[in-house]
Amino acid sequence: MLLVILLLTNLMYSQMIVRPNPFNGDGELIVKVDGEEYIKKVDVRIYDMSGKLIFEKKLYNEKFFNSYFVCRMYLTLPNGVYILQVITDNKVYNKKVIVN
Repeated sequence: MLLVILLLTNLMYSQMIVRPNPFNGDGELIVKVDGEEYIKKVDVRIYDMSGKLIFEKKLYNEKFFNSYFVCRMYLTLPNGVYILQVITDNKVYNKKVIVN
């Protein structure tokens, strides 16, 4: 299944939207950054609720406009609640995701 992460950034606010949530725990993550700044790289991390890092991937962008990253996950997450963390050049986003 595809998990889409939308990072909205501008001068007034920043937020991360994750769809679908819940998801089935495997497949691809699509990270899309919308805003006024160019994002060169993002780190995608997934933690379990005990704080253990269970997935990490660094993604790089060579474009000169709004950033779009595809992250293939080569693992299947067991059912549960996780923290999805996306780190951009200057911002850290965290969101709870449910795997079912």
